[in-house]
Amino acid sequence: MSITRQARTLYSDFVEYKELDREPLTSIHPGILVAFDSTALASLYNYPTHVSDEILRAYSQLRGHAFLPHQALKEFWAALDGASPVPAAAERVRSALASFKETLPEERNSPWSALRSVTHQLDHSIAQIMKILEPTTDTGSINMARREDDTILPRLNRIFTGHVGAAPSPERHEQQCREALAQGHPLLANASFDADFALWNQCLAEATTRVKGTDCVFVTGGVRDTWLRNGPQVRAASGKEPVRQLANRQLLREYTKATGGGVFRIYTVEEILRLASKQYGVTVSDATYSAIRAEQPVAV
Repeated sequence: MSITRQARTLYSDFVEYKELDREPLTSIHPGILVAFDSTALASLYNYPTHVSDEILRAYSQLRGHAFLPHQALKEFWAALDGASPVPAAAERVRSALASFKETLPEERNSPWSALRSVTHQLDHSIAQIMKILEPTTDTGSINMARREDDTILPRLNRIFTGHVGAAPSPERHEQQCREALAQGHPLLANASFDADFALWNQCLAEATTRVKGTDCVFVTGGVRDTWLRNGPQVRAASGKEPVRQLANRQLLREYTKATGGGVFRIYTVEEILRLASKQYGVTVSDATYSAIRAEQPVAV
């Protein structure tokens, strides 16, 4: 990036987009995008049932605005205990097939060779099935089959089915990463870790499909330092009176330009609950707010 362009960017960040997100929302207005990251969902498993119930009731009121980026879904599965169950099941079948093939004699022109051929065909069929299923397992919903005794997943599934972002094109993502790295994007400090950049791009892409000037509330249960301009103050307030998370000014500028005037805000779980409670009349007890504050924010 040239020095002249850097100077213009710094000027716009600190003057034109300086405090766009400081004014909190007074309501969840029509068309607003409420994007959740993985920590806002995975943290539900840290609370007693009555607390997670209250949080989920409030989240369900936001269904018409809710959006779960594909990257957030990947991180959610990883935070629980691994990948989606469908690929895991396929891997177990592949492993069993491989073990079975090892027991077959190498004799040609025998019944064994025919059986070996069948196992190869099965292996190929599994690969084809996985290719068909991949968009559904990754983006269709939050898979309810993960845990039979899980009461949280079915409710998340109802909230986010139809509101999960599609997997990005690898070629397009690589191109965006190269361009962003060359420009020194704050969410892409190096090419070896692009999760934050992917999450941001997916939120931005979804917002551009909405009406011009769409605002976005990014709900997180953590602290993403590179996303913030006041990260140290937010961390210092952990366990005390919370400090509002204010977005990196470059993100504010990117979002406003991409959406034609929209404002990007970062909200904690507590903040979105207070807003939903006020607007929709859903009850969130003081005990729930206390439990949320008692949780140490996740470093993301």
